[in-house]
Amino acid sequence: MKRRSIILVLLMLLAFTTMDSTSDARGSQYTVAWDKQAGRDSKAFIRNGEWYIPASALEQAYQLRASTTTEGTLAWHSTPKTPSYFRYYPNYYQHKVVTLMYHNVEKQPTDVSFISPAQLEEQITELRKHGFRFITMNEYIRYLHGQQHVPDNAVLLTFDDGYETFYTEVYPLLKKHHLTATNFVIVSSIDDRGQAGRAKLSWEQMRAMMKDGFSFYSHTFQSHAYASINSRGTQKPMLTRKLYDKRTGKVETRSEYKERVKQDLWKAEQRLQAELNNKHRIVAFPYGAFNSDVLDICKSLGIDITFTVKPGINDQSTWNGYRINAGNQNIQTKDLLAKLKHIDEEQPKKLSPYKMNWDSLVLELDQPVMRRNGEWYVPLREIEKNFKVKATIDNSLQQIMLFPGK
Repeated sequence: MKRRSIILVLLMLLAFTTMDSTSDARGSQYTVAWDKQAGRDSKAFIRNGEWYIPASALEQAYQLRASTTTEGTLAWHSTPKTPSYFRYYPNYYQHKVVTLMYHNVEKQPTDVSFISPAQLEEQITELRKHGFRFITMNEYIRYLHGQQHVPDNAVLLTFDDGYETFYTEVYPLLKKHHLTATNFVIVSSIDDRGQAGRAKLSWEQMRAMMKDGFSFYSHTFQSHAYASINSRGTQKPMLTRKLYDKRTGKVETRSEYKERVKQDLWKAEQRLQAELNNKHRIVAFPYGAFNSDVLDICKSLGIDITFTVKPGINDQSTWNGYRINAGNQNIQTKDLLAKLKHIDEEQPKKLSPYKMNWDSLVLELDQPVMRRNGEWYVPLREIEKNFKVKATIDNSLQQIMLFPGK
């Protein structure tokens, strides 16, 4: 009997604790005030040491509209009267550029390193939805030369190899989204459309796309290949290694190697200038392979901007640019987003499960929003973190005052 009484008391204490879980020791609900005004109906409450602000008060204070998405999350909609300091602008990185790399895009990809137009469009749509902003190659060039700033979360789109699907699939898709991209073409394959393999672009197609802001630069003239470097037939990227001549049984001297690379890169630039009237000289190294000799040769030819396939983020000192591979069927869009959002962090954070929408953007939160009696509530800490708003808490007035802050 005594044991049963103890269990009953414990159950009553547990029920009491659960009922009081929306308040701390003060057990209070505070009004929310701003600009000497106070919310009319619902009040803020504290739970587990975290203040929650009613969406209705934020709607009144900042001329917003709140709704519930089909996924059951809170969505904010700004209006022309919403003050600029209470608008959400994601900032994953500043004054830097992420360059994405793709290859072939076809309706039914036959290789894991090729993607479909649907996968590409999903990536573009989600990147925009999460606050990434696309720039052109001309903007990137001016940025590197210190002539132009880039927006926060800047992304540059690049494609390699000059596949004809860039004209038939990528071009109309990017035009639909009012975007452009750069393709690094293997120039010899453009000049000789009879080469074996997948169809490549024509000069006419490239000129047509350039009218809409697309650009085309070098992927070498004909050095996009592996070749033998010794009598055993060991294969290495031909742009970075002295080659073995089977007829003579000799390996190139360093001077012969450098002259071959120089002639190849220069021939590509001459053809691009003659056919497309290019004003800049840029090369993406095949397989991302380069060495100090290749960089010196590029510099001597006026090729001041180059790209590798090393992952990373580019700043104004990164003339040999990093690129992130996004053109693989195994890359899920959510994983690409997570990578880009934290690419400038030494210790990338895990993708948060807590979310809230702002217009067409998605905010990742450290704390969840809550719904109580049909009303949405937002953690005060998240409001201060994501918007230029600060708060003071007056316990004597039982009031939370919101005001513009840094």
